[in-house]
Amino acid sequence: MGVWSNSFFLRISTQVDLGTIRERCSTHFKYRTRHGFVCDLELMASNAADFNGSNHEIALEAARIVAFAKSALANDATALDALEVCRLRLAFFLLTEMDRLRGRKRMHFGGR
Repeated sequence: MGVWSNSFFLRISTQVDLGTIRERCSTHFKYRTRHGFVCDLELMASNAADFNGSNHEIALEAARIVAFAKSALANDATALDALEVCRLRLAFFLLTEMDRLRGRKRMHFGGR
């Protein structure tokens, strides 16, 4: 580990980079909604600005990535809203069925 990386880890308490975000998208399926994805992108950009300075090319590129992602997500907001609602309904259904099979009753919090 070099001086740069030691300095980064000492100054930035919560690290995230594009590689981690990519892994969370493709391997671990960590992001259940757009919000978590955008929060990690914003954290990455904030870290870049905090460590390098807000006018550094790395910080500026990180800010462009965040802006691009937000714009792309906004363009598909209607479709993504529907997918997120379906995912939540499916998760609730699966939990309910698992509980039913175990003989438990889950409280219903609205919806159909």
